[in-house]
Amino acid sequence: MELRPAAVKTGGPRQGLQAVPSLTDPLGATNLALPLTRDFPRVRSTKTAGGLTVSFLKEPVFHFALLGVALFVYFNMTADETPGATAENELIVEEPDVEQVIGEYSALWRRPPTADELDGLINAQIREEVLVREALALGLDRNDAVIRNRLRQKMQFLMESAAQSMQPTEADLQAYLDDNIDRFRKAGSVAFQQVLVEDGVTDSDIAATLDALNSGASPIEVGQRTLLPAALPLTPLQQTDGMFGRGFSDGLRVAETGIWSGPVVSGYGQHLVRVTERVEARVPELSEIRDKVALEWKQTQAKDLAEAQVKALMQGYDIQRPDDAALTRILTQ
Repeated sequence: MELRPAAVKTGGPRQGLQAVPSLTDPLGATNLALPLTRDFPRVRSTKTAGGLTVSFLKEPVFHFALLGVALFVYFNMTADETPGATAENELIVEEPDVEQVIGEYSALWRRPPTADELDGLINAQIREEVLVREALALGLDRNDAVIRNRLRQKMQFLMESAAQSMQPTEADLQAYLDDNIDRFRKAGSVAFQQVLVEDGVTDSDIAATLDALNSGASPIEVGQRTLLPAALPLTPLQQTDGMFGRGFSDGLRVAETGIWSGPVVSGYGQHLVRVTERVEARVPELSEIRDKVALEWKQTQAKDLAEAQVKALMQGYDIQRPDDAALTRILTQ
């Protein structure tokens, strides 16, 4: 917000560019109307004439046009008055600015500021405005990685926000689900019992133990004592690898349900296992995961739309950069 209103004037050597700290920044940080610097190393760009043609509905160019309108409205609401409307070196604080400061202080501290506190807050805003203007006049924003990254984030946010307002149809969501089945597939789960076999046992010993277990012997009385759980409820197969070691789930996938089998190798040794319940991997119906599919659909649309808009903006520049041969030469120097 530019500090503009009522009769607080300071005389500085330069005004520079107007700074607009916005306390309603969608990304939650001070919104400085900083100029995008063009002095990126080894890249020279010159703005040329260009335009966009309006298409319909879901075409990226159509949404880019809508974004252009949104940007126009946004910057007209937040930008300074036209050049010359404010005298050189004049810094004015208006009543709406003071009300905004009071509102933010009250939201933070659950009470309005005292007169002295309000005076200090206004002085802090004035000090910030003066320092920002002077920094811009000195060109301190140029080649600053933090500022450039912040400006890029703001543009990315504005471009992607258009897609967030789009509402997909059921056909859109079903098509997206069909095209991304693996992303929404629910992994299979198993419930099982396990017995850790003692080290050094022979194959015949394992076979005898399996016979005993399948004949009704208690798992507690068979095998090696361990802190591992003797039985697990329905558990995603990938999680069993996290508990017993990579590859343990492979043995559970092929184990027959209802009988003791094995051995299945883990990071602890050899196990005899009995799968008591199994739920196969499946792709849920759209009705079960509609919100998740809609969220990912919007994220994908936002990414695609932003990329299309960046490409359209780049077409308005004469961009010159080293060719492949020059890059190879630089890399081998």
